[in-house]
Amino acid sequence: MENQRALAWRYRIKRRLPALRTFGNVAGTGDRASNSLGTEPHGQPVNAGGQRGAVLLGGGIGDAMGRLGAVLSTVPATEVYTAIERGTVDAVSFPYTYAHVAYQIHTVANWYTSNMSPGTTECASVINKDALAKLPPQYKQLLDGAKEPAYAALIKAYVDIDKVNEPMFKAKLTEIVYTDAELKKFQETVGRPVWDKWVADNKGKFDAQNVLDTLLREIEKARAKHLKK
Repeated sequence: MENQRALAWRYRIKRRLPALRTFGNVAGTGDRASNSLGTEPHGQPVNAGGQRGAVLLGGGIGDAMGRLGAVLSTVPATEVYTAIERGTVDAVSFPYTYAHVAYQIHTVANWYTSNMSPGTTECASVINKDALAKLPPQYKQLLDGAKEPAYAALIKAYVDIDKVNEPMFKAKLTEIVYTDAELKKFQETVGRPVWDKWVADNKGKFDAQNVLDTLLREIEKARAKHLKK
């Protein structure tokens, strides 16, 4: 976080229209994983001991997978296919479903989890503050007004590509679906310790507990809205 702030100050940048990302799933060759693709059916989400997972380290996903017993590796996205194919990595967490297909992970996997969703990664767009300040008011308004339709288009694109990819996954791979009880156990034993540590690490900088509580409330609202559809 401090490095991001230092860079923002140095280069006079401001975050604009952070991209929405779908929650991660994992793909690989091991016998255990989280929201995943893989080559052998995995075990329970509370036991991934010894699995070599290339987990996108965003927002504590890596910490959570480590608590499951996974051995974490940082691998460039373009090298994940080869790492899984050669067996140097057992599983990978990528945004579901488009990123798995974009990097052809599904072609070297034989199973995937469809509902763990351990988290997502940050993908920000930035703009120079000085350049933004010099824009005429109408262009600033245009940028602000573009957010909602841009997000709507992004969500639609995710939904549309899932309609193409999910049938392909179901036809060629073994789908792993966790029960509500398993997901709850995962959240409490793996997720909550990561959340609590984040709150403790940031409580002196801002109201971290309130940020977490607000986020969790909004997640529940979104989940309830989704289930009604």
